[in-house]
Amino acid sequence: IFHLSKPQFGNIQQTNGSISVPQIFFNEKHIGGRDEFQKLDEKALQDLIKNVQENEPPENAPSIPGTSRLLSVGEDEGEGALRCEYDTDADIAKALKDSNLPKKRWNWLQRHHGAFTGNQLKEWLDGTGEDGKTAATRLLAGNFITPIEKKVHAFFADGTLYQLVEQKSIASLNAGVVAECKVLHPSELGEQMRIQIKKLYGKYLNDDGTSVDYDGLADSEEFGEYVKITAQLQRVDLSQLSVDGRLAFFINIYNALIIHGQVIRGIPQAFLTRLRFFWTTSYIIGGHVFTLDDIENGVLRGNRKGPAHLCRQFSRSDPRLKFALPTTEPKIHFALVCGAKSCPPIKCFSENDVQEELKIATEGFIEDDSNVHVNIEKKKVKLSMIFKWYQVDFGDKDRAMLIWIFENMNSGAKSDNLKALIEQDNFSVSYFEYDWTSNSKSES
Repeated sequence: IFHLSKPQFGNIQQTNGSISVPQIFFNEKHIGGRDEFQKLDEKALQDLIKNVQENEPPENAPSIPGTSRLLSVGEDEGEGALRCEYDTDADIAKALKDSNLPKKRWNWLQRHHGAFTGNQLKEWLDGTGEDGKTAATRLLAGNFITPIEKKVHAFFADGTLYQLVEQKSIASLNAGVVAECKVLHPSELGEQMRIQIKKLYGKYLNDDGTSVDYDGLADSEEFGEYVKITAQLQRVDLSQLSVDGRLAFFINIYNALIIHGQVIRGIPQAFLTRLRFFWTTSYIIGGHVFTLDDIENGVLRGNRKGPAHLCRQFSRSDPRLKFALPTTEPKIHFALVCGAKSCPPIKCFSENDVQEELKIATEGFIEDDSNVHVNIEKKKVKLSMIFKWYQVDFGDKDRAMLIWIFENMNSGAKSDNLKALIEQDNFSVSYFEYDWTSNSKSES
């Protein structure tokens, strides 16, 4: 079972103490996970099948998830198409884009695409019959244009450089298209994106969330609809998000950007190409460019150094710094995917329930022996490389890290053994080799 409503999920967890997926049931009889299922002999399997064929499932049996298994209870698979109220100022932005005014311009040794000065914009707008200053003010307030320089002097009356937001970074995957809908609250836009992402995952993700049909996804109508929605990220006002809203919003954006990037740019194979993928794959969000590294290390980790970085992701003067979470949330590491087989499974997160959803994702990750393995006899603990790369988030020393793991895992034999090793303070820690093989279904 890949997705369950919360009441069912809680009941199943209480029954068998396990939350990793898949969990396999024959009517009310719980078999366990994939490993337990594969250990069934032929007779036992046939008896279970016969029981299902001959008997209706009792009330205490979990319901069978249908094709909408990735949708939350009450959500309609038909939902998710972009709800768009046309912004008439988009007509001005499109005309500006098609004019000869925006050009490549240099400022402080940096080249900017789609740039123009404030007085050039005012004169051009005056020539279209608009009141230049009034229209320019609307374009700026609506985030169709953005100042390139940090300090704006005489408003639209000097040589201050501006540029079209959609050309802020021509390499960004949602660049090059004017966002023509009236700006939604980021929570509302995030919810539309979340539903659309779930539709993609439901159709092109395998049942345990570990592999993706990239080829099928790339040519799908659902992906085309998702790409249209991403353009609206350009103008969203991130300052309206609560802390939990920011957490859920950027986790979902990160995971979607991973898949979007691999569909458009291909799957990175070598170490250096992987680094470049995370450093350069980006969306324009709220007038700012956010790469995968910016989202993970700058926003979600509260502006910390990445594993391959020498300094914090955002400098003190970086305008994106204000969107960084106030504290580091280690559980995000079990929600973020990287497009590889050793990554956590892909899931969606909601603003109202993100804390509980992160708790469940963390417990499921730790429960898997291929991520956290405790050998009480040999006094050894073997961990996913995620714990090594980001150890500073879990604890500065091995013991502190193991205490964090213990405090965030389900009760059971594994937690009892880990507690004993921690109390004895006699253990060794090693790490599993990370499997960077693509999670593409074609390579599964």
